[in-house]
Amino acid sequence: MIITLCRRVFIGSIDKTYPSGWTTQGGSFVISAELIVLAGIEPDCMDINNSYYQQYLKCLVWAGYLEE
Repeated sequence: MIITLCRRVFIGSIDKTYPSGWTTQGGSFVISAELIVLAGIEPDCMDINNSYYQQYLKCLVWAGYLEE
């Protein structure tokens, strides 16, 4: 998983009801972190040795859901 900075968010929907993905541009850690947190993580990835899970935990901190 690569954390990118974003300033603009483009949300797509295949069924025109629920978001199916997004694209970001620009420079805000908080917006990027919030989007990653909202997207969630698969239970299979929840292992402290998994780099994806480590990045997800950082996003929870950046978005204000966890304290370091």
